[in-house]
Amino acid sequence: MKRSFYLKLIFVGLLILNLLNWLAPILAGSSNRGLQWMAAGIYFLLDPACHQQPDRSFFINGLPMALCVRCTFIYLGMLIGLLLLMIKKQFRVPEFIFIPFLIFLLLEVGTESVGVYSNYKLLRSISGLTSGILLILFLLSTVPERVFKRGKQ
Repeated sequence: MKRSFYLKLIFVGLLILNLLNWLAPILAGSSNRGLQWMAAGIYFLLDPACHQQPDRSFFINGLPMALCVRCTFIYLGMLIGLLLLMIKKQFRVPEFIFIPFLIFLLLEVGTESVGVYSNYKLLRSISGLTSGILLILFLLSTVPERVFKRGKQ
């Protein structure tokens, strides 16, 4: 199968994941028991993808989203990065770009872990979005290129 098929398949999966994240608190806030059960299923389904701590999440109608702020923006960033790859077929980020963003993410997570700051959602959003975009670009453009080059040598 062609690469474009797999990119579209991954895109649909990421789109569904992002939509479920936003849909969970909307369904949970419904007065309909069936919709509340669907929301519980979404939270359960997305549990392995995120710690789901309410204090680190955005809220819709007073209920936390199914993913924390950082994970929400990581998966949104992956969706955006994949869209870039699908629009521009040969999109490639130079490898030296990944290092500063990786350092930024590690510093952001590390400084929060040691208590330099606490739960700054804007910073979590920025680190998540940049990480998601760069992660998908790295995994779907740089890694395959390197693997296939080595196989031809």
